[in-house]
Amino acid sequence: MPIIAAVAGAAASEKAVFADTHLRVGVYPGPVVVDLPRRVGMAWAREISLSGNFLDAATALRIGLVNHLVAHEELLPFTMRLAQSIAEQPRAMVSALRRDGDESWGAGRRGAACSRPP
Repeated sequence: MPIIAAVAGAAASEKAVFADTHLRVGVYPGPVVVDLPRRVGMAWAREISLSGNFLDAATALRIGLVNHLVAHEELLPFTMRLAQSIAEQPRAMVSALRRDGDESWGAGRRGAACSRPP
C-alpha cells in the first residue's frame, strides 16, 4: 500500500521507485520545475524531468530526494516515530517554522505554478 506522506521527503521504502513522468504524458509539471531543483539540484532535476526515467530508492536517498531509506516493513513505524517526535515539539514553534519555511520558497513556486509552456 503506497503511503504518500512517507515519501514526501522524509522517508522511503527500499522498494520505492521515483519518476517525473509529466513529459511522457505531455503535461506541464508546474511547481515541479521549482521544487525538484531545490531538493536535488539542477543537474539531477533536469535529468529526472527530461528523461522520465525511474530512480530506485537508493539513488533517491543519495541525491537528496528523500532523507531516510528504511526496510519496507519499517516504513510506517519509522514515519510514525518521526511524526511523533515532531508532534512532541511546541506546536506554536512548529507552525512558525513551517510557515516561515513555506514563505521563504513559496513565491518562486507560485510563479512556476502559473507559468505556461511555450
